[in-house]
Order: sequence, then C-alpha cells, then structure tokens
Amino acid sequence: MGSTRQGEFQSDYQAQAANPNLKVEISVGGWTLSSAFSDAALTDLSRKKFADSLVRFVNQYGFDGADLDWEYPVSGGLDTNKNRPEDKHNYTLLLQAVRSAFNAQEAISGKHYLLTVASPAGYDKMANFELADMAKSLDWFNVMSYDYHGAWETQTGHNAPLYVNPASQNAIDTKYNIDYTMQAYAAAGVPKAKLIMGAPLYGRTWQGVAAGPNGDGLFQNSAGAGAGTWEPGMIDYNDLLNKLQTQPATYKLYRDNVSQVPYVYAPGVGGGWFSTFEDKTSLGKKIDSIIGNDYGGMMFWELDGDVHNSNSPDSLVGYAASQLKSNQPTLPSISATGVSLNEGNSGTSLASVTLTLSKMSDKSISVTYATLDGTATIVGNDYKFATGSVTFAPGETMKTVNVTINGDTVNEADETFQLNLSNATNATLLKSVSTITIKNDDSPAAPPASSGAAVLSVTGTWFPGFGGEITVKNTTGSNISSGWLLEFDSNFDITSIWNADIVSHIGTRYTVKSLSWNGSLANGGTLKFGFNGTMTGGSTTPGIIGSTIRKA
Repeated sequence: MGSTRQGEFQSDYQAQAANPNLKVEISVGGWTLSSAFSDAALTDLSRKKFADSLVRFVNQYGFDGADLDWEYPVSGGLDTNKNRPEDKHNYTLLLQAVRSAFNAQEAISGKHYLLTVASPAGYDKMANFELADMAKSLDWFNVMSYDYHGAWETQTGHNAPLYVNPASQNAIDTKYNIDYTMQAYAAAGVPKAKLIMGAPLYGRTWQGVAAGPNGDGLFQNSAGAGAGTWEPGMIDYNDLLNKLQTQPATYKLYRDNVSQVPYVYAPGVGGGWFSTFEDKTSLGKKIDSIIGNDYGGMMFWELDGDVHNSNSPDSLVGYAASQLKSNQPTLPSISATGVSLNEGNSGTSLASVTLTLSKMSDKSISVTYATLDGTATIVGNDYKFATGSVTFAPGETMKTVNVTINGDTVNEADETFQLNLSNATNATLLKSVSTITIKNDDSPAAPPASSGAAVLSVTGTWFPGFGGEITVKNTTGSNISSGWLLEFDSNFDITSIWNADIVSHIGTRYTVKSLSWNGSLANGGTLKFGFNGTMTGGSTTPGIIGSTIRKA
C-alpha cells in the first residue's frame, strides 16, 4: 500500500503504520476547487464516472475513504463556480452513487470505506442541502462551524461564537453561531452522532479598528483586513499565541463570556488591530457542548495552525483529544431554552425560560440567573430586569424562570436580550445563555415609493412571501467601473438573492454589493437584481426607502 504513496501521502502512510487505528481520507473539492462538482453530479452517467474514479483513487493510494467538500451547491462559493438549481438534489444522488460504489468495493475487500462531507455553518447555505437524505449515505458531517465573520465584513465579530451575543448589532448573529448551526442540523434530521463540530486553528483579523465604548474593539467598524501570518485577514493560532505570550503589553486578551470565545485588541498596531480566535478555554466550552448534546466529535481547520507538538499544553488538538477521550461528565448539566414571543400593545406578558437538567440527581442543584441587555434594554422599557436563583430538588429535572415583557405600539425591529446562568452547584452549565426575542407585532405604515438609487418592483406573491426585483441606478455623478455598494431600508427580509450579494443586514438596513461580472455601471445607468423575501411586522406592502449607492 505504501509503495504508491509519495510526499504527503507517504507521511500519512507512516502515521498510520505507527497508529493502526488512524483513518485517513482523501478530501475532494474545497473553496477553490468546487467548480466541477455541478457537472460531476448532473447525470447518472457523470455521477457513476465520478464514483468509480474516486474508488480507484482511494484503492490505489490506500486511503480509508473520501471527504467531499462542495462549496457550494445551487449558490455561493467563488463567482467562477458553476451552479444549478438542481444541485441540491443532485448532491444527494452523487453521495448515493459514491456510497454504492464503496459498498461494492467493501464486498470484495471486507473493508468499510468512510464517506463524509465538509458542510456549511450558514443557514442560508444549509438550505441547499438535503441533510436528512444525505445522512443516509454518510458516516458523518464535518460541520465547518467557523468563518461566521471575517474581514470581508467592515465590522469586527467572532470567527466561531458558541452562542449569540445580543450586544452585536448584526441581526444575522442570532443564526450565525455554533449552537444554532448544530441544533439546525439535528432538527433537519441528521443524527447527532453524525455531527462533527468544526473548530478553527486560526483567527480572523481587522485593522483600523476603533476601541469603542468598552475599549476592546469588539463589534466596531474597521478599515479592512488586518495583518496575518500568511495573508491579511487571517492569523495562525500558534502565531497569535506567541504574540500574547511575548508581547502582552501590545496584544491584550479579552473574553466574551456570552459567546464563550476570546479575542485580542492591539490599539497601537495597524491603527487598532483586532482578532477573534480560539483558545483552550473556549474549546473547553465547545467540548462541553459536544458531550452534553451527544454530538459525534470535533474536527479542526487547519492542522498546521496549531502549535507543532500535540503533547504541548498549548496544543488545541491535543487538548481536545484528551478531553473527548477521557473527560466524560459525571454531573448533570443545565440547559436554558431560547424564547420568542410577541410584545403586545399594552400591559405586560411573561417570557418563560425553561431550565432543564440532563439527568436526575440525588442532590439539590442550584443556579443563579440575571438578564443582560441586547437590542432590547431596560432603559428602553422593553423588559424588566430579573435576577435570582433556582433550586432543583432531588429528582427534579425542569424549572421555569419568568421575565416580564412590556408591551407598546411602536413599530420597530424585533429585539433580543438574554438570561444568563452562572454559579451552578452540583451541576455543569451546558447551555448557559437563553436568548429572548421580543417580536414586533405593530404594523408600520407602508413606506413611500423609493427614490434615488433603487426602485423596487414585485414580480410574484405567495403567502407569506413574494418575489421582487430592485433596479439599481448610478446616481454618484461618475461612472462605476470596479463594483458598487447599494444601501436601503426595507420592511421585509430577503431570503434568497441572485445577481448580487448581501454584505450586511442590520435592523432594517441592507447593504448589497455587485458580483464580479456586473460591477460596472455608467453614470445614470441602471441594472437589476432579483430576490425572494418575506414581510416583517404587520405590513403587507413591500417597500424600500433611503437608498444610496457608492463605489465599492
């Protein structure tokens, strides 16, 4: 088997020889190499050709299986990728073809061949995967639960937050966190044992970041990608660890105890340098989530970002391996559920947060709680501050904490705040944060006809959504040759988009950018992009206001 391997393949063979239980797969695709997947998955013939070729390759080089990394079916990925609407179902069929080919080879060799996928963290990408059907062909999903935020955005944020922090003004963060991602996979029908949580061995970086009100650069605007290890915007864990250990006066370590991740701010570097990353403390919280939720394990991207000795006390891979192999919880764990409710027009209502123990205990268990402002605040009279403690008597597994919500008649965006758990006795905290969403139930006035840089037209309606086109007009006074950015407020949420990309969605404000092929727009010229949307609040007439356009 080893005679046909050279270079990295030979190194893998040597590692397997020293560790007989080690399994090595070949990875196919990736961010830069996904352009051929749509064609490969298109027909029965193309799927069989791909599967047969993959089996031959795996056998020739002695691999234990294959990991497919299609980024992404239907839409997303590089602009140069080929995408089709039928990619969603064709990917399921492609996996079935590969599994069938592997099973046929297994009947000959007696060896089980692994088939896995690298799968997305973003809910918008997950919508283009038939997750439950894919799971029938797969040994597991390597969930790429990182890159939730990075220097492609102008505002700093967390690379791999375990939970949402309501202090973030980015509305997408309620779904751009690991807990939401993993729960969404399970809810879609993927067995939890087949879900492998991804963790990054790198940080995302920004520069030109103001300190902000807390002096730490978190959730602040930036001037772009910050200095990194190999390229701007990205720094290896071992590189950042060295900076923290050798230059602590320059690189200050902070911790978001809500999202359960660390970050670094260096005000004297690059006009304010910010990085969000992973360390042993945050990794421990993720491992607790894996164990408490019965997920299948953890994977990392990418290996050379770790310290180069897995036996080092600073090694994230070594730490995860030791914890997952031996650190099984002996105490029950406490989880807090999220809550969503309408605010009402007057009076008060109760948001009931359920606290659940993972198993019964013969001991009394207590935990303290307190509310924390997000976009919903005490000062804004959105809810009433709550703090106290809850005690589970022996044998009890469920308790409820009620928080008072104040009603009003003001039309506004949905708002969130949190109930945070701490100081548990005789138990561990598995999910210590409950996000409480106060849903707006007040109808806005229909917005006036849009003017300026964008005009909306509705192309179709279906309950509760609609299809639309936005005509973009260059009102800058000069030609745009290398990309445009359009901003506008809307009374709807965009659920899918084509011929443009969403840069950000904060409150009612969208920022949309051109693609690589439609970034040129003469002064006074127009072009269109399409989308599907759903109405927010009580409005029934889609509209946009406050549209502006600028050069990217």
